[in-house]
Amino acid sequence: MRKPTATPSKKAAAVPTKRAQLTPSAASDTSHAAGTEKALKEIVSNRRILSTTRAKRCFGLIAGSPLELHSMLARSDDKVLPTDTARFTELLIAQVNVDAGSATGLFPCKVHLDTPDEKSVQGSQAAAKLKQLVPEIGLGLYKQEALLAMSVWTLVIKSEQATFYGELMHRLAQELVKQTSAPSAAICSLARLFVTLCLLAADIQRVRVLLCDLLMDAVDSSHTLPVLANVLALWPKALQMPSAQDSSDAAEPEMQQSFELMVRVFQAIAAGIHDLYKEERGVEEADALYTVMVERCGWRRPEDAEFADKLLVEVKSALGSLDHSSRGYPVVMAAFNLLAPYMV
Repeated sequence: MRKPTATPSKKAAAVPTKRAQLTPSAASDTSHAAGTEKALKEIVSNRRILSTTRAKRCFGLIAGSPLELHSMLARSDDKVLPTDTARFTELLIAQVNVDAGSATGLFPCKVHLDTPDEKSVQGSQAAAKLKQLVPEIGLGLYKQEALLAMSVWTLVIKSEQATFYGELMHRLAQELVKQTSAPSAAICSLARLFVTLCLLAADIQRVRVLLCDLLMDAVDSSHTLPVLANVLALWPKALQMPSAQDSSDAAEPEMQQSFELMVRVFQAIAAGIHDLYKEERGVEEADALYTVMVERCGWRRPEDAEFADKLLVEVKSALGSLDHSSRGYPVVMAAFNLLAPYMV
């Protein structure tokens, strides 16, 4: 199979309009709260601070006093001045790499997010806040990731930069596509953080674009399977098999059929990735990861998935029948692009 050129993730200009808003809460009663508030005011109000320095200081607060940062910014009317997004992303990725050591490998968290954890009081508090903002978050996310996601989202909401969210997510997506050459706890943790921020921003399209980019870059690689499982464990709707009963597009049969065709293409490709992963790391681990899609997204088992060459005929037929201006056309075209490496 020929390997296509990776398609870069689409870069959004700003935060989507439907997004989770901050809710002020009581300030944490810690001995360093006053010092944190003073440091925060300096970051927010001092325009003489370079944007790269502001990125470093903001992340220092995220790493050291995340809940205090959230609480104080939620109560404040001030905006955070422009921050160097590239530097902030570097620091965020480095922190994820450090935190991933305490996670459990390549698998999504199997403990419900709102389960109390005496070993991570701050993580439990952040998880509770996150559940208030996005009630559908349950299984998949670890407590330390919830803490990091809440802190980053606070800065997204309070940033003076309209493009901060879009630039940050674009850089994170690039890192995810680049680093999936080998499965690791860190890359799976970064994927969960990415999806959580998308959930907070109600930005499901960005998740779908990421998954398309990953599959375009991994035609002959098994290493996309853990990332795919972690992403869809948190937001299964991104590639859930639609049904007439619960689909928002039920009134638009054309759109529903186009999306269902796209999901079937994903299943066919993912089934092949599963088989490669099974050969490299064993059937037990491969099946456990793929079961996430079966249980959460309604996918077929890998042995029951359709063949890519047969789906290609159906995709070509759909492209020929759809008007180029229809909502379903770009969805089917994306499915066609995913199948392109399988053409003879």
